[in-house]
Amino acid sequence: MKKDDIILALVKDYENYLEDFNVEDLEKIANNGVFTLARALEETDLNNANNPLRQKAISVLDLFESLLNKHNITIPSEDREREGGESRLYGVEYYNLEDEITDILKREGK
Repeated sequence: MKKDDIILALVKDYENYLEDFNVEDLEKIANNGVFTLARALEETDLNNANNPLRQKAISVLDLFESLLNKHNITIPSEDREREGGESRLYGVEYYNLEDEITDILKREGK
């Protein structure tokens, strides 16, 4: 395969992925250069646990977890395995809330 064909294949592969990013995120990716593209993508991908907004959402959930623990409240979840040591907020309930908080932070530009 020729170098140009490989580059074209990579561009096509990332085209759909990059369509969901806003201009600011795309500029950040472009300004970081080729060698840091993966890191830039990781930081702008809201589904990545290393994304700064996702990290803030996780911090908020840690506060909720502490409050629930303080009051001995466990949020029901079908994902629970009924084994000891599970978090107060668990499974799909946790991840849905994490996604919703991340979305709010993105909308608010935090």
